[in-house]
Amino acid sequence: MKAITILQPWASLIACGEKKIETRLWPTKYRGPIAIHAGLGKQHIDLCRQQLFWANLWPYEIAAQYSLQERIDKFLPLGAVIAIADLVDW
Repeated sequence: MKAITILQPWASLIACGEKKIETRLWPTKYRGPIAIHAGLGKQHIDLCRQQLFWANLWPYEIAAQYSLQERIDKFLPLGAVIAIADLVDW
């Protein structure tokens, strides 16, 4: 199976269905299942502190149980395959 590495929080947004389009500069003819790998980079994790991101990443039940930092640490895995998606044409 092919895989694509995507930085957090975008990898988790794809995994939960909130991000449906990924743009890259390089084309691919491949279509079909693709593993979504959350990269190790943490440079964009601070975006999760903005309402736009955390409101889509965590349902109320999780948000009520954990602080924002605990949610980031616990529910944004790094360096792991977190989902399988279908790569399709638009």
